[in-house]
Amino acid sequence: MLIEQLQDRISELDKNPKETINHLLSMVDLKAPVETFEQAHNLLLLGRGYLITGNLDLSEQMLHKALYYINDQEHLMSKFQCYCNLGIVYREKNQFDLALKALNTCVNLSYDLEDFSYVILALVNISSVYTALGNHEKSIEMLENALGYKSQLNNTKILADLYNNYGFALMSDKQYAEALKYLMASYDVYKRLYGDDIQTNLVIALSNIGETYVNLGDYEHAKL
Repeated sequence: MLIEQLQDRISELDKNPKETINHLLSMVDLKAPVETFEQAHNLLLLGRGYLITGNLDLSEQMLHKALYYINDQEHLMSKFQCYCNLGIVYREKNQFDLALKALNTCVNLSYDLEDFSYVILALVNISSVYTALGNHEKSIEMLENALGYKSQLNNTKILADLYNNYGFALMSDKQYAEALKYLMASYDVYKRLYGDDIQTNLVIALSNIGETYVNLGDYEHAKL
């Protein structure tokens, strides 16, 4: 039940980060020691909320405070989420060694979660670090490893994210025709999930598709 509750709270946060942050701040005593999962999860969610809204220093502070309690517990999902968000914070702060260390911890944890979507998520995030470092070969290697688990994937959004990231990595490596196949596959999955709703990942996929058409010299399709 703890896993489902945490996932539900993360989903709600992602929909309304600013509103959720304000609500959490009314519940959290930042000076008090963390003694329960509820307190640790509130801090984890605050850390993720601050990450989404761009306050990296506060995000790192909240996540470390949560991790101080969670690391001594046996709840794998809580650890995974803490290290996953910390890895992204470090990536955004250009602290790439720390980012890779945190995200490799995620990979190790993900194999015990009995859901390969978390293996894929961890590998996709590691790939994004290598992309930021300009190491496209290593980035593509991580994504190809992730693609090896797609037949065991239950979460279709993760599949769309994987296709989108792989397409972007191929585009960055100037493999435009191959990139377009994966970007179109990503768009198709997002479209099935979100329909006509304007959604960030859908817009990013369309932008990547347009850029790929430009690189292919197909300006008519790029306009569409």
